[in-house]
Amino acid sequence: MDRIISILLGFSLVFLGSWIVFEPRFYSYKFNRYFDFTGYNIPLGIALIVIGILFIWTSLKKKHRS
Repeated sequence: MDRIISILLGFSLVFLGSWIVFEPRFYSYKFNRYFDFTGYNIPLGIALIVIGILFIWTSLKKKHRS
């Protein structure tokens, strides 16, 4: 079960990182907040993508315990 959660977390981080790279400005209607990552979108996005790939890689590399 924790393997599936790690894989889902990894894919979520990869998606979020790629979204920040391509769309650095975001307005949240729910919280009425404006987020602007214009100066940091490339390093932050790449870091999130790398962390997500590490989550996926480590969860797939782990051996299944019975």
